[in-house]
This record gives sequence, C-alpha cells and structure tokens, in this order.
Amino acid sequence: MGEANTVKVPARSGVEIGEVAAGESWRFSAHGRWWDWFVPSGPGGYRFFLADILDLYPVSKDRPFFELTARVKGYPTLYPIGRGATVTFEQTGAVELFANDIEGAEWNNWGEIEVSYEPCDCPEPLPDHSQYDGLPGKWTLLRDTLDKTKGVGSTAILTLAAGAALVFVQQGRDLVRTVAEGDFSGDTAVRQIFFALTLLFLAVQTWIWPRLIILSNYGRDRQAWTPSWLLRWTPRLLGLAPFLFVIGALFKNPAPNTGLIAALVLIGLGFFAAIIAQYDARKRIRASANARREPDLPPREPLRIGRLWVIASFLISLTAMLWAIFFPVAFGWTLGAPAVAFLGVGCIIPVLVVLIQTGDAARVPTLAFLVVAAAIFGLWVDNHPVGWRAATTPYHAIAQDQRLTLDKAYEDWARQAPAGPDGARTLVLVASEGGASRAGYWTAEVLASLHEKTGGKLAHNLFAISSVSGGSVGAIGYAAVLQDRPNLQPKDLRGAVTDFAGRDFLSPTFGGMLFPDLLQRLVPVALLPDRAQGLELAFEAGWREHCKDVPGCDHPDLLSRGFSQFGPTDGAWRPLVIINGASQETGRRILTSRLRFSPWEIDADDFYNVVDRDVPVSTAIHNGARFPWISPAGTLTRKDGSGSGHIVDGGYFEAAGVEVLRELAPALRTIAEKRGDKLRIVFVYIGYRERTDEALASAAAPVDEPRANSFLNELSAPLKALFGSRSAHAGHLQRELKLEASGDPRDINPILYSSTPLAHYEPILLCKQTAARPFEPPMDWALSGCAKAYMRKAAGGTATAEGRQSACRKILDQPIPCQASLDAAIARAARQALGGPPEPRTPAAAVHP
Repeated sequence: MGEANTVKVPARSGVEIGEVAAGESWRFSAHGRWWDWFVPSGPGGYRFFLADILDLYPVSKDRPFFELTARVKGYPTLYPIGRGATVTFEQTGAVELFANDIEGAEWNNWGEIEVSYEPCDCPEPLPDHSQYDGLPGKWTLLRDTLDKTKGVGSTAILTLAAGAALVFVQQGRDLVRTVAEGDFSGDTAVRQIFFALTLLFLAVQTWIWPRLIILSNYGRDRQAWTPSWLLRWTPRLLGLAPFLFVIGALFKNPAPNTGLIAALVLIGLGFFAAIIAQYDARKRIRASANARREPDLPPREPLRIGRLWVIASFLISLTAMLWAIFFPVAFGWTLGAPAVAFLGVGCIIPVLVVLIQTGDAARVPTLAFLVVAAAIFGLWVDNHPVGWRAATTPYHAIAQDQRLTLDKAYEDWARQAPAGPDGARTLVLVASEGGASRAGYWTAEVLASLHEKTGGKLAHNLFAISSVSGGSVGAIGYAAVLQDRPNLQPKDLRGAVTDFAGRDFLSPTFGGMLFPDLLQRLVPVALLPDRAQGLELAFEAGWREHCKDVPGCDHPDLLSRGFSQFGPTDGAWRPLVIINGASQETGRRILTSRLRFSPWEIDADDFYNVVDRDVPVSTAIHNGARFPWISPAGTLTRKDGSGSGHIVDGGYFEAAGVEVLRELAPALRTIAEKRGDKLRIVFVYIGYRERTDEALASAAAPVDEPRANSFLNELSAPLKALFGSRSAHAGHLQRELKLEASGDPRDINPILYSSTPLAHYEPILLCKQTAARPFEPPMDWALSGCAKAYMRKAAGGTATAEGRQSACRKILDQPIPCQASLDAAIARAARQALGGPPEPRTPAAAVHP
C-alpha cells in the first residue's frame, strides 16, 4: 500500500503523477468540472453525438469525450478512470492523466479537476449490474434508457404521427391516392418512383438515426447493451413503420393499385431484412479482409457507413432546401405531394436528433430554446404579407378606373344581355362552395357543363360568381378562359377549364411548409419564401402549363397580372368573380373583386380599400383559399408597409359563398327598377352534398346523444360550441338565400330547387360514392385522376384517359347515387339560365336523393 496523493489535472495539458511498475495497481477517484469549449463536463466525460456520427474520435476511441484517462508515457495502452476506478498497469514508466479529447484539439479546453490516487493491492472490480435488479432496478433501467436515448422518442413520434395521418385521416389517404390510383405510365410513373424512393429515404432515416443515438451513448459492443433486445429492435421496427403505414393507406384505397402495393411490400421486406443482416454481414466482411491482410499491417478499421449517410443526409436536406426556395413549383411538381412529405419528415429527423443530443451534452434544452426563439423572432419577423414575393411585397397601383360600381357593372351586363319574350332579362348568380381542389374542380366541371348546354350563352347572362376557398380556382379558371379565348367553342371549354383547375397545387405548398417556411421561424430577418408564395406560384405556373398544353391560349401570364383588371373589359362582358375571405381580427368578410361595392349593397370589407394596392390574380384566389394550417393567415399591408390585420380562409365566415348572392339580389333589383328593367334572377349553388347536410343538421330536431363526460366537456365545450355555431351559421345563410329565391318561408330547404316568376334557385351538389367500393373525392389541393374522372362523370362529361385506367374503372363502373338528380339539376339550371319559364317542383322532385 502506498501513500494517498491529490493532484489538479488541467483540461488543456494533462499532468504526470509519478512512476509505476508493470503489474502494479492504483486506485483513483476524481471530482470537479472542466470545459470542452462551452460544454461542461465532470471527470466521467460526456458523449459528443455530432463527433460520434462523423467518426471523429478522441484519443481513447469508443470512450466518452473528456473522460479522465490514464496512460504510461510512451505506450499506446489507455486506461479509463472517469469518476473513479482501480487500474492495473501493464507497463513500467511515468503515469500521465489527461482529458480524453481529439488529438490536437486541446486548444479550446479549460478548467481543471481534482484527482486523488494511491497505489493499492486490489484487483479491478467486476462490472456490477445489480442496480437494475428488482422493481426499483427496473425503474432505474427505464430512466437510464430514456435518458441515453433522447431523440429516439421524438423520431418515433414524428414518424408514427405522419404515418397514422396517412392511414386514419381522410386527407392523408387522399394524399396517397394522388399517386396510387394511376397506372405506371408517363408522369404518374415518375411520381410513383419518387414516391418509393422518398419512402425508402424516410425509412432509412427513421432506422439509422435512432441507431446512431444508441451507438453514441452505449458504444459499439452490443454485448454490453442493457436492455439489449429493446436497443436492437427499436430502430429496426421504426424503420419498418413507414412502409407498414403507407401499405395500410394503400389497402384502404377504394381502388387499390396492387402493382404498387406489391412493389412497396418487396422493397419494405428487402429493407427490413437488410437492416437485420447488415451487422453480421459487415462483421464477416471485416474478418475476411483482416484474414487476407499482410501480417505487418494493423487490423482493418470497420466500415463506418454512419458517417457517409450522415453527410449524405445533410447534403440531401441542403439540396432540397435550396430547390424548394428557388424553384418551389418545380420541386413540388417533380416529386409529388406524398414524396415531398416523406422527404420533408426525413430531412427534419437528423436536424431534430442532432439538436436534442448536442443540447443534452451542453445541458441546454435546445427544443425549448428554439420554440422560445421562434416566438421572440415572430414579434418582428413576418414573411406572410399578402402577395409576398422574394423577401418583399411588390407594390402595384390599383386600376381604380377599371373597377366597377354595382350600377356600372349592371349597365355593362345589361347592354349585352337581351331581354326574353316576356321582356325580362335573366341574370345568373353562382355561389361556389369551398373545399380545396375538390371544390375548384367540381366548380369547373359544373360551369363547363352549363356553358356547353347553353351554347356558350351562360357567359352573357352570368353576372357574378361568389367563391370561397378552393371554389375560387374553378371560378377563376372559367373566367380566365373566357377572357383569354372569348371565341372558344362551347364544347371545347370544358377541357380548357378543367385542365387548369385539376393541376397539383398542393406539392409546392407542402414544399414551402416543410422547408423554407419552417426554417424562417428560426431566422431573425424575413428572407425566405413562405408556403403561401408556393401556392400562388403554383396557380400561376398551372395556368402557364395549361397554355402550353391547350392550343389557342394567348395570355400565359394572365394569373400574374393585377386582379383589379381581371374581368369585364370595354365592349366585352365577362362575369365578375367575388372571392370571399375573412378577417382574423373582426370575423367580417373581406371580398376581393373588381366590383367596387357600397356598404348598403354588401355588408363586408373591400380588400382594395383595406390594402390600397393591387395583387396578382393568383394572390386574389389565395385571399379566399387560405386553407387552415396548409396556408398561413395573410398579413394585410398597405402601400407604406403598415399592417392592417390578417386575412384568412373565407370558410371561417361561411363556406358556401351564398351570403354575397343574397345581398346582391335586392341591390340589383333596385338598380333594374330604376332603369325600368324587368329582372329575373337565377341562383346556382355549386357545392357538396355532405357538407350541406352538415350545415342543415342544426335545423333538425335535437337528437339524443350519449351523456358527455362532464370533466372532458369542461375542456371541450367551447371548441364544440364554436364549430357547431359555425355550421349552424352556414346552414342559416343557405336557408336565407333559398328564402330570397322562393319567397316562401315554408320553402327554405337549400338542397331542393325552387322556381318562381321572379327567381329560380338551383343547387348542384356532388355526393360521395356509397356502393360496394365507397369513394369520396378528396378535399385537398391535389386530385388523383380517379377523383377528377368521378366528378366529370357526375357533371355529365365524357370520361378522360385517366378515367379509363384500370383502378378508376372499378369506381366509375358503379352508378353515382345522385347522378339522376345532378343530371336534372344541370339541365334545369341551363334552361333557366337561357330565360326558360318557371319550373315548379313536382312531387317526385320534392325529395332530394
């Protein structure tokens, strides 16, 4: 036994403590704190995750950074000490104590710890795992495991939440449909390939990053892992999860693409087998290589695929970020919406893991810090101004002389709308219900059918379209085709309008959301484009691509032009489009239109009066189509840059757009009476049957519901009441419009048409398929070919090539439940738009199927 000694060991240089003989044992204990740059550490050291995954090792590999370590000078053998250890030295010489750091990187070390040591006649203790015995030990094991695997849970939550959304949320299943319902050909084949590749990328990310966390915190000796089965299998099962969720979503598809499912099953099984076998395979390869090496050469280092994949992950993330920033539409359209989502989540995982693990080592709650930073930056950073482009809000003067008062608009309309045999002019007002691309495409199909059935005369009698949310896409598409090609044959208009309305507007929006818009939350200056810009650029690019695909398009930049000049021109009437948005602050409607209305005509705010500047047509569409969370609330800024509130989706006020028509009707009748005109108004409501039923449910007799949990109801009652009141409000406004048309308080059901000498009301409501293969067109910003073919069939159109695909035929061969009533409604609306006589309801028509 020797004398006990104490020494200060500096982090930067280490210290010699004396001579030792081979076979001699020393006992060490240490306490204190030293710093690796800004990371504090005790003598036990810390795991430097970023260095581990990049294969940057300290002097003692596979040991913690800054762990107190001993060696005999002149010999390579290293002896870990940490907070305390008994060491039997194998060599004779001077003992040196030092902080375990990367060779040559000691310049940023500072601080020192105190070490006590003494020679002793004592063997090295055997590993002790008794702390995990019994129930308290199991709790300790659970706590230690969760502490050492920080980041695995976040990865699991992110991946499982995204996967569950694909299977259990309608919008998620709809997202998969955009790829899965097409045959393997053309652009669909390209998207299916990217779909599979990005799904594989997400699976690899979900497997390898939890695995890297475990390797960093537990070391590479799997025999020492506790609990071994959990640490081995958790990353593997997480890697398999994306395939299971996507295959589940595909199976829930009403017309599953068996070829795509089979391909994904094979890829998923191959991937799962590979990640199970890779450890033993790499071990055998390394052993074989070492067996063939020259005797004088050192053993071959193991192949570190982790570092290569880490570098590849960040390069992929950087490339995707730059692509999404500078070419958002090409980024989204090349990959497709599901692939953008897979790629986005896959790129978030490594950043999330590195932040969590690095913050844990530095004793900094990085996620909480980032949330606080985003909240603080949000006090002055805003990249959501309406019309935001390239880190600025372009100013465009309003063409006020081109805007029309209601009197002037009626005068221009009446000039080209001839009176019928009874001396009455027929004025058509259309309301287009919201519902993302489903609403836009259905509106386009219905307007095209009415246009064709009226021989193109609908364009002359149609005064205005009041649109909400996605319905604005179809409304603008119809008006834009009329403005661009006024002489287009009625039979050719359908293809032109639906070609634009059926474009993919979701993928660029997703790209903006998951890449630049997410990064902008952590940048203290507004520099990056937001997801709103991605959607608006997609509208503009959709029209340009439409012009390339459809002959005769003369204005490919039409949707990039100012909206205050969109619509009627001198000598040519074009229907007005009134886009319904809502104020986040007041709840009032904000209408974007070429119509300059007065408060006594329409009780709403005029967008142009609020912002005092013009915006492109694409931005005007978005003013009413700011789908919750998919699009941000737009900041209303004036010419001088000052703010004046926020605009949100018009569906917050009412999703059908009918209130504008109800207010316009008496104002137009007053103007007509002053002119001595006899006026008959035809109201056409284009919507979705199930949403109308929901709005009307509040008018029915209360139904008995199970007694709610009183405690949960305390929490949920305000939200339930808010959403219930919103639906009731929508139903009330629909009934008010019906009353305006029928004039009979007993005839207010908005799903039934009414016809009088003064007005006609016609609902044209799409319904879902409820047959053996149920099908519902998605309420999303991207539509599959089957969804578009379903709506074309419902509107009475001829099936497209997409509708003749094998997967679609399984759906389209079934009769649409509401087909007969839709055919009758479209035919009736066309007759009324041409000035036909009133058509009182027959008993058979009194009940809508």
